[in-house]
Amino acid sequence: SLPQVYGWESSNALEVGTVRWVRSIAQDLAFPADIGNVAQYIRDVDHLLIKNYPEFRCFRDVCFYFKLFLNPQLEAFPSKAPYSQRQAQLTFYFYQQHFYVGGYATGGAPQLLSAKPRVRRGEVTPLHRFSSRADPNAYTRPTRIEGEDDLLHMWELPDFGDKDVENA
Repeated sequence: SLPQVYGWESSNALEVGTVRWVRSIAQDLAFPADIGNVAQYIRDVDHLLIKNYPEFRCFRDVCFYFKLFLNPQLEAFPSKAPYSQRQAQLTFYFYQQHFYVGGYATGGAPQLLSAKPRVRRGEVTPLHRFSSRADPNAYTRPTRIEGEDDLLHMWELPDFGDKDVENA
C-alpha cells in the first residue's frame, strides 16, 4: 500500500509519510533534506521545491482542499463572501511542528482553516456533516448517548419543539 501524505484530516502535524515523500524528492534533486527544509518545502512558495516545481504547490493546495471539503463541521468553512483570488489564496505556516493554513482574508488577516474537525473536550467528533434524524444524538447535543439508559439518566430530556407528538 502507498503511504499517506498530507494527512490533514487527522492532524496538522508534519507526519512521517509526508516527510519521507518530500525527502525522497529533495534527495533526488540534491536539495537539503533535513527536517527544517522539509517543512519549508511544503510551506514556502519561494523555497527550492515550489520555486522549481510550481505544480507541487497546486498539488499541496488541492490535497488540502479535498480534505477540507470532507470536514463534517460546517463551521470549518470560510463565511460566504465575494473573495478575490488574492484573498482566497492559501497560506501555509509552520510553527512548533504543526502546519496552520490560512486563507480567505477579510480585512487583512486570513482565516485559519482546518481539515480536522475541532471539538471541545468531552464532545464527540462528528462523522457526518448532516446527521440523521433517526440518530438520537442529533437531539441530545453536545451530550453523546449510546443506549436507552444514557437517555433516561440525562438531567434535561430533549423536547421535540413544536411538533405534535401526542397525535403521531
